Amino acid sequence: MRTIRWGTAVAALAGVAVLASCASAPSGRPPRTQTPEEASAAALLGFRQRAMDAGAAESQRAILAHDAVTLDDVLAAAENALQCMRDAGHSTSGPHVVPGRRQERIEYLVSTAPDGTTTIMDACYERYFAWVDVFWQTSTPAEFEFEMRREDALFVPLLECVHDMGLDVVPSPTWDELWDAAIRPLVGPEFDTADREHPEPGEPTTWPPSPDGTDDGVVPDNCLDRIGFDTWTEP
Repeated sequence: MRTIRWGTAVAALAGVAVLASCASAPSGRPPRTQTPEEASAAALLGFRQRAMDAGAAESQRAILAHDAVTLDDVLAAAENALQCMRDAGHSTSGPHVVPGRRQERIEYLVSTAPDGTTTIMDACYERYFAWVDVFWQTSTPAEFEFEMRREDALFVPLLECVHDMGLDVVPSPTWDELWDAAIRPLVGPEFDTADREHPEPGEPTTWPPSPDGTDDGVVPDNCLDRIGFDTWTEP
């Protein structure tokens, strides 16, 4: 059996745009224009369309057509994917609800195929669960609230780092503009940062080859690592 546990690394690598209203903002950061609930609703529209374009199952599209996605919805979508896997001969366990930092997570077990491939599991996951799963991990109000708090805490350190590294950034940048400047050492000048905003389910969460054309596994010096973006926890 192998554990299938879908984490949230995709959110950090995707550079999810986070906008929310507030009366004041940390020094140097422009005020936001959306609440977490509004940002989540806008994201849900995008997931709904992309699931339709990808040919997701009707059951998955119906969940994404709701005004909001609930834990029960996520469990139902996961069960549909697991039933697809069982119908193909896999043994499964779950789905189980497990505690998470900001909201509950879904965990399940699936037996591997005799030849060790995951083709059937991947197909079932993408058809019945992928878009609901990624939305739940990255774009619920609870996830946007966390991203907003992290943005508030790290905006000024990130801005200072971008200037210290001599990276090009517009005056008085938004978070998205600052993020785009910060990741340039990782992706190179020709990479379109919009390509990473909404990764396809199952897409590897890796950066393109390093700017010098090599892919030696060495991460270039960058501001995200310097300020501890991926490891930031709330005080």
